[in-house]
Amino acid sequence: MKPDGSLDLTLQLGSLTSYIHFIEESQKLVVTSGRDKSITIIDMKNRKTEKLINFGSWIYGVAHKDGKLVYNGYNRGICVVSLDNVFITQLVNATLSKYSSIVIWLDQLYYINNDSVTCCDLQRTLKWKLERKPFLRGARGITLDNHGRVYVSGFESHNVVVISADGKNTECCCQRKMVLNGHKLCSSIEKITSYLFRTTKMRHFFLMFQNELVQIFKISFL
Repeated sequence: MKPDGSLDLTLQLGSLTSYIHFIEESQKLVVTSGRDKSITIIDMKNRKTEKLINFGSWIYGVAHKDGKLVYNGYNRGICVVSLDNVFITQLVNATLSKYSSIVIWLDQLYYINNDSVTCCDLQRTLKWKLERKPFLRGARGITLDNHGRVYVSGFESHNVVVISADGKNTECCCQRKMVLNGHKLCSSIEKITSYLFRTTKMRHFFLMFQNELVQIFKISFL
């Protein structure tokens, strides 16, 4: 999509589309295919498919770090694949949900699985794990801001939970009086599937994905 929200390009991949991740430094788009067990890498500079990687497991959430993709391999846990030689290693040994999203901040990996949020480093050392039923139910999207705060959407609990960088403190955005375009967040948070947090020139933006709708908000904390 163009900055004004109009359609710029439609890419036909010939497979299922599950999750996407954009690598800014190389201008490449990574697309996972879920049950089709593959990852497609598209060079957005020339808008052509650069590489198709086939796997032996379902592929869902994905992130990028230092030339490697970290992905949700479903019943194979969280795995890492090198883009140079397609060598695969397992980072987290666990059966994950197809909704288990992944995000990397500095040298920390954050991922959701069912109703839990887990943080570990890239050497497999667990930092913290948070489970807050019924405060967080049906965790879907996960993102971080520039201060390391973790934002998780509760698809079934109809909220957005903010977790401190050390995992010790949690707060619902509604209780924090998070303002989107002058309105409390709770008026627009039903059935969020995923979202992104971006900071540009000291302004904070929240991109929210609900069903077939994408909403972009400028946010502030009161």
